[in-house]
Amino acid sequence: MYGLYLYNTTSYSGVNFLNNDINVSGTSGTVYGLMGYYLSGDKIYNNLITSKTSGANYTLYLNYTYSCYFKNNTIHSLATGSTNYVAYVYMGSSSYKAEFKNNIFSKSAATGYGFWSYDNNISADYNLYYVPGGTQFYMQTPSYSGGSLQAWRNATGVDMN
Repeated sequence: MYGLYLYNTTSYSGVNFLNNDINVSGTSGTVYGLMGYYLSGDKIYNNLITSKTSGANYTLYLNYTYSCYFKNNTIHSLATGSTNYVAYVYMGSSSYKAEFKNNIFSKSAATGYGFWSYDNNISADYNLYYVPGGTQFYMQTPSYSGGSLQAWRNATGVDMN
């Protein structure tokens, strides 16, 4: 189930997705609040994205974005399953980038991840995180997994403010 699915905006780069409320809920199965593949120059600003399920959850799911910008969003998971990602970001190479500024990433359950990223092809600053349990931050390269904002900063160089 998808709240919003954006795919291959490289054909029409520069989508502005502004001031929306996405609320997606399912009783089981996989739920995606906002899923984006191959986004290019898109601006996702001032949105509230909420997802809820007892199945697998990805409130924000991004793959292979070219200079995509996320600013002033609230991204919240109400999911209760063990596969629970507030943000799942996979860039895969230095050609892909995403910027996260002044967002709120939160979840209500003690399972899953707050912010999960495969690699360090992201720019992030002035974000707030609330994760009552599970793993607050995860990055594969450079390797970091834990709940300390300062350790996240030291290991990845992001979210310095």
